[in-house]
Amino acid sequence: MAQHPTLSEFIYWEQESLSAGYADIGHILFAISLASRALHQDFSHLGFCSGTQLSGESLEGTERRREADNYAVARFKDILEATGKVCALTTPDEKIIPLNSHHARKGGYLVTLDPIDGSRNLDVNIASGTIFSIYKRLSPVGSPVVTGDFLQPGRMQLASGYVIYGPATILLYSRGYGVNAFTLDSQANQFYLTQDNIRYPKDHTFYSINENAEQKLEPGLQQYINYCRESDPATGRPYKPRYTGSLVTDFHRNLMKGGIYMYPSYMDHPNGKLHLLFQCNPLAFLAEQAGGKASNGKTSILELQPLEVGQQAPLLIGSEGMVRKAEEFIAG
Repeated sequence: MAQHPTLSEFIYWEQESLSAGYADIGHILFAISLASRALHQDFSHLGFCSGTQLSGESLEGTERRREADNYAVARFKDILEATGKVCALTTPDEKIIPLNSHHARKGGYLVTLDPIDGSRNLDVNIASGTIFSIYKRLSPVGSPVVTGDFLQPGRMQLASGYVIYGPATILLYSRGYGVNAFTLDSQANQFYLTQDNIRYPKDHTFYSINENAEQKLEPGLQQYINYCRESDPATGRPYKPRYTGSLVTDFHRNLMKGGIYMYPSYMDHPNGKLHLLFQCNPLAFLAEQAGGKASNGKTSILELQPLEVGQQAPLLIGSEGMVRKAEEFIAG
């Protein structure tokens, strides 16, 4: 891949056309790439798929996923702290994690991190990923980080992205000027630009939802699922159902091929189950940058005001026309 620019080269070129403050974001993005390279090697060599974990013990189920999550968080924490740019990060399990080195305490940025999205799939060697976003802190630099620093609408994100650990390890991000993807060359241990200015295809191909829970959907969304299944050559239907249980994997496929991912409100989970800060907001930022749309069924995800770090939200995300059509069915 030597003919392609590396991630560090691309970040440098990108920063030349942006304001000086974006250099800090570039440092953070490069640090995230370093942590993800390390995780790629760990997932490849340390037995995540055989049941032998990083501790050397044989673990099952929840304990296995927790150890993998904790290990990934530690990787990202150490490397982000070394930048001196990030003062705290937050994860779904550990909430707010202050970075306490002398330089990190003076950092002006926050990172939200879903360390291993799709960790349930590790047991069966299906792709998983890391989802992240970057915000400017609200409290004075040098003071203790407070919960309110993280309670910002998604529109306030300075950058977001994800890393997929699959047949190829791919880092995809946007800082508000388009979406770009980088593929890891394992031999060179470098990410190289492989797709730039990514846009959703015009064709609508896939719909992704847990169809086992279809009976718990509100009537409008049940009708939309039936619409997706109907045969209509003029609109390219029926759409193809694809659902892996890994949000980042399903999102990535739909971004590349055209489609919609849905984890909506259910009768027993009226607020959905995905985390607004860790999953919905970062992917919504990317979707809009790629010409797509993200909604809770009524309102843009990026307009929602978080009230707590662990807040959950329904999510319809993907090709703009498909999300709008789903909203129409929900509205009746």
